[in-house]
Amino acid sequence: MDETQQDTRQKPQEQVKNEPRETKQEQPAQQPKQKEKYTAEEVNELINKRFDEWSKKRDTEVTEAKKLAEMNESERAEYERDKLQNS
Repeated sequence: MDETQQDTRQKPQEQVKNEPRETKQEQPAQQPKQKEKYTAEEVNELINKRFDEWSKKRDTEVTEAKKLAEMNESERAEYERDKLQNS
């Protein structure tokens, strides 16, 4: 072998050092299937309830925005003042 080529052979001791140790990988224990917390019907009821609440809130905000858009500056200022006083 000439000097420009590297010796790719390894000594038996080096092979042991360079090889990754074999580790026993434990598989996670399978958990028993849990009982569902909610039925599909209950989930649908919850979603519909939340959607109705959101929809009412959005409708209120849209109505108020339209009302404010139709007002002039002095009416808007008076409306905002009354709104703060009643809160």
